[in-house]
Formats: sequence, C-alpha cells, structure tokens
Amino acid sequence: MVRPCGLNGVKSSSCATQSSSKRLIHAAYVPDLPGCVSTGRHVPEVERNIREGIRFHIDGLREDGLPVPEPSALCECIEV
Repeated sequence: MVRPCGLNGVKSSSCATQSSSKRLIHAAYVPDLPGCVSTGRHVPEVERNIREGIRFHIDGLREDGLPVPEPSALCECIEV
C-alpha cells in the first residue's frame, strides 16, 4: 500500500506493513527520512504516530539547518 502524504509543506512517502504473528503489530516508516518509524496495535494509531514523527523529524532538520530531502522512495506491499 502506498500512501503519499504532505506535512509542513513537504511531500513525503510512507509505507505501512503488518506482521502475521499472533500479536498483530502495524508499523510505518518513511524511507526518505531515515530513522522515522512508528508502530502500534491499530492502523489509526500508527498513522497518527507517523505523522507526528514526520513533523518532528522535518522540524529537527530545519532547526539544524539541514536540507529536507525531496521524496524519492516508493513502497508497495505485496501479499504472498
């Protein structure tokens, strides 16, 4: 599943995945922002948390005078 999003005037891509273990855990990450990840028990929780993580990451880059990367990653989940 590919979900483009835009926060703080910056376009970014994120990919959500889920595990198949007994304890269903959802996770999201932003390939263009290394280290920007989120996990949770429910999709809305993960979406809320990853949005907050993206904002925090981008704000930190800007505060440090570092460039905010342009989106370049595209992620798709494939069911096997």
